[in-house]
Amino acid sequence: MVKHIFKIIWAERRINIWILAELIFVFIILWFCSDYLSFMIKRALAPTGFDIEHTYNVNLGIRDEVAATIWQNGEDSLKSTYINDLWTIYDRVARYPGIESVCFSAQAHPYTGSYSSTPCKVDTVTGSIWYRVVMPEFFEVFKIPFIKGKAFTLDNSVGTNYCVIGAGEENELLKHNPTDIQTIDVRNGGDWINTKVSGVVNRVKRSEYELYTTSLYYAMKKNDPTLLYSTLSIRVKPDADSD
Repeated sequence: MVKHIFKIIWAERRINIWILAELIFVFIILWFCSDYLSFMIKRALAPTGFDIEHTYNVNLGIRDEVAATIWQNGEDSLKSTYINDLWTIYDRVARYPGIESVCFSAQAHPYTGSYSSTPCKVDTVTGSIWYRVVMPEFFEVFKIPFIKGKAFTLDNSVGTNYCVIGAGEENELLKHNPTDIQTIDVRNGGDWINTKVSGVVNRVKRSEYELYTTSLYYAMKKNDPTLLYSTLSIRVKPDADSD
């Protein structure tokens, strides 16, 4: 009986080879899908490093005709006026009852679709790091914990370059343990700007399904033009966030 079955298989070998090839192809596809799915689930279950509960983002914009005047004509007085207006908005929001913390940031908040990187150097190791311009309250708004040091302040960042750093997927930043880094050189145009590291934060992801990325949080100065295209992020007290 077995011998007869093998004879039939051999007689229909051309058809059977195609069937076997189809089964192998389907197996490879299923294996790839299951492996990719398990990989994404594992990545999604890893902590994001931030907390967005009770937080809101407010996008503040300037009318097109005014923005064109500011950027194309380069009128510093207009820039200064609108930067002052933004700080007025910030102060009023920060004083509002029910607000726990508020900050301005640029290309920094979780799930942002806009981000940029900049060349950085530690000792002789050079690489590209996610560059975020933030206020010190940024870490309070999104509950990003410090593992060393503390955030810079708006006052001590005047005239001095300060930053906060965070490790990437391998818990390293440019092949160094971030807690061992005292200063980091940041490329600005054609120059390397030596920047003091005031603190090291827990590593974060841009979203649940992405890898941890090395990050450099740069101090937003009070007269920083970045404010004109920044995002206002607000953390509301839990008891004030019912509706």
